[in-house]
Amino acid sequence: LGWRRPARYALHRMDPLEPLPLEHERDGVLLELHSWPGSIASTPGGGVAVWDRCELRTIAGRQARICSEADQLAHVALHLARKHGFSSGLLGLLDLALCAQRVADEDAWRAIGTAHRETGSAPWTTVALTLARSQLGARVPDAYFDAAAEPPVAQAILDGAIEQLWDNDRGLLPGVDGLLATGRGGFAAFVVRYIRTIYLTPDAAGRPWWRAIGPRLRHDVTHRVARYLRAYRRGEFRRDRVAHRARMLRE
Repeated sequence: LGWRRPARYALHRMDPLEPLPLEHERDGVLLELHSWPGSIASTPGGGVAVWDRCELRTIAGRQARICSEADQLAHVALHLARKHGFSSGLLGLLDLALCAQRVADEDAWRAIGTAHRETGSAPWTTVALTLARSQLGARVPDAYFDAAAEPPVAQAILDGAIEQLWDNDRGLLPGVDGLLATGRGGFAAFVVRYIRTIYLTPDAAGRPWWRAIGPRLRHDVTHRVARYLRAYRRGEFRRDRVAHRARMLRE
């Protein structure tokens, strides 16, 4: 269909459970092909059971297995709330609100709330769906929250999430938040962690790191250095800023 793995991603060996980045040869559109719903795989009802709940649909004339309605909502909500701590901004919340529009009626919402309670994702999904309803007017009825059997979301949690959604100083590059959440050593610690994670590992062909360092350096100089320097000049790696974002992610 014209989708290929971009050469720049071939520099790094990927875990089999990582999403596979694909780029269209004609217009350069990039997508990620997920082989495993990592967001919900770690919940009690996740893992192999996700495949059992898949539904068969026809997409562009081809048969495809897609997540059930409940699992799709859980996936988007967990990605937004647990992985990114709402720091990805309103776009992720909009995705959730658009998914919510597809749910037909209160009975369907009640069934989804029950499924989220049983699979253990309700503590996260209720926060995300509460925000989608309050910030974007998503049509999520009380029947969902009643079935999810979670207590009302504490105002302090909602305030923190809203702060992240509307954070005007946000701009950390993808992946940086996850690194910062594990330590508060500032910019220098981030650089050390980046080098250890990206440079000191074999490449996709299994070559040792010292044989792959040339292509990796060329890639970073071309695609990353300028962006990280701009972020550094804007103060996004200040110690207080790093500590604040790490605290928000942990909470």
